[in-house]
Amino acid sequence: MNVKSHLWLMHAARPHLGQTEGVFITTASLAGVKVSGSSLAYSVTKAAQIHLAKGLAQIAAPRIRVNTVSPGLMLTDWGLQFPPEKQEEARERSKLKRLATVERMPQSRYSVS
Repeated sequence: MNVKSHLWLMHAARPHLGQTEGVFITTASLAGVKVSGSSLAYSVTKAAQIHLAKGLAQIAAPRIRVNTVSPGLMLTDWGLQFPPEKQEEARERSKLKRLATVERMPQSRYSVS
């Protein structure tokens, strides 16, 4: 799902994105950049998703830009289940010293689009 769905979505959206010189943005995970997260399988599929986006960017250029946003621990219902000390460890490891939130995710897309 982390790979094929993005490939099929890009295939379906490409005609419109090409006409409008649009942007295709996927959400991967920091686990795809550095092995971490809940499982090795998750990390591998997110790494594949990031690699797919790089390939799509080469294929779709120059009319369509392709980017991937890769947050670390996100404060969703799942992320909030982590103990406060684990959340703080993740916050301290992040370059921006903050954790991703559902409210901030749309803003991250505007900054790369």
